[in-house]
Amino acid sequence: MACVAAAACQDFPPYVWLVDDPQARRQILPDYFHLVLWHGNRYGEVHTTTDSAGVAVWLPATRDSLPALMENRARLVEATGAWSKRFLLRQTLLDNINPIPGCAQLVLLAVDPACRHQGVGTALLDYQHQRLDQAGVPAFIRAETHEHDWYRRHGYTDTQVVCGPGADAPPLRPMYRRPHLHTQPRVPASLAITTA
Repeated sequence: MACVAAAACQDFPPYVWLVDDPQARRQILPDYFHLVLWHGNRYGEVHTTTDSAGVAVWLPATRDSLPALMENRARLVEATGAWSKRFLLRQTLLDNINPIPGCAQLVLLAVDPACRHQGVGTALLDYQHQRLDQAGVPAFIRAETHEHDWYRRHGYTDTQVVCGPGADAPPLRPMYRRPHLHTQPRVPASLAITTA
């Protein structure tokens, strides 16, 4: 799934900023996302579609007791090599944008580029939203600017805009979603979700 996440994010502005060389980016991003998925499996949940077209990583609402990804600094440096300084700057910024207390946190949502615009991302999001809604738990994401409108369509609202870790880095948009009561399931049976 790390390769799916890497392919999905290859040309997204934050990752272009992190690694400006396209060939190096293709080599580094799978290792970086392997670390993100490891962190999600260890401290939260990783959801995938049964056909491996998409992946979502969620940390639970009890995040206060969880270590930040930066606590794996050595692994982050090893995974990102010559570009580790930018990854460390960005990860420090991400770790310091604290979610609103009691929120489940979406860390990653990625869809294989060949499967975009087929409802895969929406199915992954809806699956967890239904679970959160039933428990009355809000959701939080540190969205990138290019994702902002999509998350707004899925019920997220802005909390603030945070400048990127460098003058030329894309800004982040922390967003919040209140739980919706009495929602009906929307995940199509053809897009079954599995939890790792």
